[in-house]
Amino acid sequence: MSTSTTTQALHIVCERDVGLFNLFLGIIAHIHWARSEGRIPVAYLGQYCCYWTPLGYRGSDSVWEYYFEPLVPEYPAAAFPLMSANGLPTILT
Repeated sequence: MSTSTTTQALHIVCERDVGLFNLFLGIIAHIHWARSEGRIPVAYLGQYCCYWTPLGYRGSDSVWEYYFEPLVPEYPAAAFPLMSANGLPTILT
């Protein structure tokens, strides 16, 4: 008996310093692309976004989750500690 496991690649959308509606529209486009490629979309809008606050908001550190639910409930932004100690994005391998 063989067991096959498949893993889906993540598509992590990071911040841009633009208006909230522009962020919203950009995330929508990324969701469509990620799903068409068989990837899991994750919105991680952190400290380089003008809406980010160091204390977080509503229990989240991702600007997307200040206002909206995670794109995929099983993959909230908090599950992916993308920032290194120096505050720069790290690469997931």
